[in-house]
This record gives sequence, structure tokens and C-alpha cells, in this order.
Amino acid sequence: ITPVEIPVSGTITSIRARTATGTVSVQFKRNGVALGTAISATTSGVSQTVSQSVVAGDLITVDTSSASGNGLTIAVEIN
Repeated sequence: ITPVEIPVSGTITSIRARTATGTVSVQFKRNGVALGTAISATTSGVSQTVSQSVVAGDLITVDTSSASGNGLTIAVEIN
């Protein structure tokens, strides 16, 4: 998945992932450093509370593994 540039400074408070079918392990990273632990996304979705400061221009990447489905939707909440 292509890195996403954070447009504003703030604090990441939540990361979420959901699949259309099956499951996949998802690891969010900020500038190459893991945000929390890997989460196992399912069709009902899963979220993890985090507290990570970010500044405009930081890069968020998403690593996936152990995929047995498709249609991954992700969200990062910044306050």
C-alpha cells in the first residue's frame, strides 16, 4: 500500500481496519515506526487506540500479511 502523507499536525488516537471478505494482519507505521501492534482485520472491523504525535508531512504506511480475503479499508483518526 502506498504511503500516505499526513496533512496536519496532531495526535493519532485510533487506527482501524476492515475487510470485505476474509482476514488480514495489518501493521500501521509512522515514518517507519510501528503504531501499536499489528491488528487482525475482519469483515466486522477492528480498531486500536494509540497516542502518537504527528506533524504535517509525516508518512503513514500500512504493511499487510497473512491475507485470506480482499477489500481492505483503513482509517487513521487524528485529533
